Amino acid sequence: MKLTDDVIMLDCTKGSHVYAVKGADGVTLIDTSMPGRGEAILSELAANGIQPGDVKRILLTHHDVDHIGSVAYLQDKTGCEVYISANDYPYVMEGKKREGIKRLVGALMKPQKPKEVKKITGKTIGEFFVLPTRPHARTHGLLFPRRAVSGGFGTGRTRYVSGDHGME
Repeated sequence: MKLTDDVIMLDCTKGSHVYAVKGADGVTLIDTSMPGRGEAILSELAANGIQPGDVKRILLTHHDVDHIGSVAYLQDKTGCEVYISANDYPYVMEGKKREGIKRLVGALMKPQKPKEVKKITGKTIGEFFVLPTRPHARTHGLLFPRRAVSGGFGTGRTRYVSGDHGME
């Protein structure tokens, strides 16, 4: 679903949210849905005029399987950089065990590990501000494009993009 000229919430990821945000330096994906959804994501991006080479980065809001599930596939197909918080990095790259039910879900779903992930260490990544939040995962992040602050999406309102929610 096209939210603005620059922001698409992908329909192919029912049960999870993936956003494609067009920027000056290319497209940024926010999260990657469940394992096995990578091809559907690339198909929907293509239907919106976005080719794999247009994707420059993936920002992962947190380590839950419905957010990191297709990251390895998409990184492989696009060649993009991947970012996640320093707190979530061990779950994605070092095999740290998740807590509670997330441990079981992770064991059943088994998302592939991406080739390389960079830790989010600052308050910005490219055109995005990073605001740590704690809705349901202790390291969940809230991201929003810098141009959104001034109504640059054309809505006159700020649009925040989070892994589980889009907010204005």
